[in-house]
Amino acid sequence: METLLVQAASLAGVGLLVGLAWAFGFRQSSKLDGEAAVRALAAAEGETLETVLVDQRGRAALGKTTSGALFAAKIVGGDVAVRIMPFSEARLRRTKGGVRARFPGLAWDDVTLVLDADARRDWIGGLQSES
Repeated sequence: METLLVQAASLAGVGLLVGLAWAFGFRQSSKLDGEAAVRALAAAEGETLETVLVDQRGRAALGKTTSGALFAAKIVGGDVAVRIMPFSEARLRRTKGGVRARFPGLAWDDVTLVLDADARRDWIGGLQSES
């Protein structure tokens, strides 16, 4: 009986802590709030973007800089990670629901953007004709 009371008290304590974390906003995740936010990230890195493509969920973005490099941003935990590299180092591919970018090395996972069909076709088509 005593073990049952200890377990019930422990469970109540954990529930209280989870409830407090939820109430104080720990349930919210970071999000890229549109093209302007992505352009601001690029400006902070000293780059200007010609084109920008933002995931519908706000979890990732790709862009082409005025110098011709690929700009990639993605949400990692509560922060935003940014990477700028030549297009030749990344592989862009259309997927059923968007675009996937693969990067060399182990430092970055793939970036998958969920897009509508028109945005996916127009953006990748423009990159292929310019690269």
